[in-house]
Amino acid sequence: MTHNYFHITGPVTINVLAPVATMTPVAETAAPTVKAPERAIRFDPNYANRKGYSPSFLGGGELKVPVPSVVEDRTDELVRKSNGSPLVLKYHHFEIVMNKRRRLMMWSAVNVDYSPLKKSQRDRKEFGSDKWIPDKRLAAEDQIFDADLYAPAKNIDRGHIVRREDNAWGDSELEIEYANSDTFHWTNCTPQHEAFNQSMPGKNDPTYRGMVGIWGDFENYIQKSRKGADTKACILSGPVLTTDDPKVDFGDGPLQYPEKFWKVVCISDPEQAGGVSKLKVFGFILSQKDVVDEFGLGVESFKPGRFKDYRAKLTAITEATGVVFDQALIDAEAN
Repeated sequence: MTHNYFHITGPVTINVLAPVATMTPVAETAAPTVKAPERAIRFDPNYANRKGYSPSFLGGGELKVPVPSVVEDRTDELVRKSNGSPLVLKYHHFEIVMNKRRRLMMWSAVNVDYSPLKKSQRDRKEFGSDKWIPDKRLAAEDQIFDADLYAPAKNIDRGHIVRREDNAWGDSELEIEYANSDTFHWTNCTPQHEAFNQSMPGKNDPTYRGMVGIWGDFENYIQKSRKGADTKACILSGPVLTTDDPKVDFGDGPLQYPEKFWKVVCISDPEQAGGVSKLKVFGFILSQKDVVDEFGLGVESFKPGRFKDYRAKLTAITEATGVVFDQALIDAEAN
């Protein structure tokens, strides 16, 4: 330690010995960069603003595309209002009727306009990060949430039935933004294998390199076909919900997931003679069974692996130990 002497002159002279610490220079460091959190997509807070689907969307209102109905012996599966009629959930440009038993939609109907003049110039990320939300008009037990299926089934996408890109159109930036967000309600979500839902699944997972996801590819095809003077379409779609659909249980009870999905594309097509428009309708059923069978749901399942030579029947263990197993375990024993 070094010392400095300070000499103070006044009526008296005082000598002060003050220790001075030797300072070691400290290298300057840049201030840490604080990254602003990405905002989530913004939803229209007023559900009364949503007009839903218009059956008179095509042909200047002259062509009618009514919403579907449900056969009599399946109407008891639908979510209903207090007066007994099916609950129709209206959103910006589309609407949905839900199947209460399956907690998935029964059908959807959407008005689509692919015109560049109706689209936003903003990048998808500029709307905000994707965020799925429940529809507050519907009981929670009538919707499937992330933890129920989508999160644990690692190969399963949160599949839009009403496509985000199809619905994100409008006459103002706010309308486009709210229409984009409305497709992220759990009511519009269905479990779709990523190799079925994504048009190019190999971009995200090399397992699927070279594959084309038929659902996503078909949606792209529809969009590319609506060019020129008429960029509109009415699209009705939904999952094929059957009693023998496969089941999966992630701890809260078995859930069935659909293997097939249907889509009905309705367009206004001008006749060659006279240029009079007429309605043309094309129906499709697409299956994800092949990719689910090949790649599974992405859930880790137990396999004997290198210990397969040590396999023993439960009855053999009982014979050796005297420990008895429930018949349900014996019936479920793998081959």
